[in-house]
Amino acid sequence: MERGLIPFSPEICFLRPRVDESLNAILETAKAKNIGINIEIPEGMTVYADKYMLGSLFHNLVFNSVKFTQAGGMVTVSAKPLTNSWVEISIKDSGIGMDQKMIDNLFNLDINTNRKGTNGELSSGLGLHICRDIVEKHGGNLWVKSEVERGSIFYCTLPSLKNF
Repeated sequence: MERGLIPFSPEICFLRPRVDESLNAILETAKAKNIGINIEIPEGMTVYADKYMLGSLFHNLVFNSVKFTQAGGMVTVSAKPLTNSWVEISIKDSGIGMDQKMIDNLFNLDINTNRKGTNGELSSGLGLHICRDIVEKHGGNLWVKSEVERGSIFYCTLPSLKNF
């Protein structure tokens, strides 16, 4: 992506259908772990984004939330307008969370922050780097708030209009 080898074709996209489509591949994994997925995105909300990159973003972030949430937990995907031209998206889970040291090193490729999921699922840590690259390509930001044993919330901002 950094070298411009991956096509980037942003357009106005309805957010809810993109999220629904991205979650189809995750629903079986969530069901097997008895994890509920709640979507709180207003109908008609749009973002100006590459629809394929947007799908990868949601797939990676929600899959991670499911991976690090114990059986019986909950994942919530929500979105709200920030201004006339930005949307804030959050993916909140009731999972195992992270301490401040892990959060501080999460996007540092030189430091290994990968760990196994709650059912022993493998993790390379690269998915979050891809998510950060996708969000930054759209001119937005990606960050996380988390507490050990209380879960994590990943936030990102994306443009709602062509403004970059």
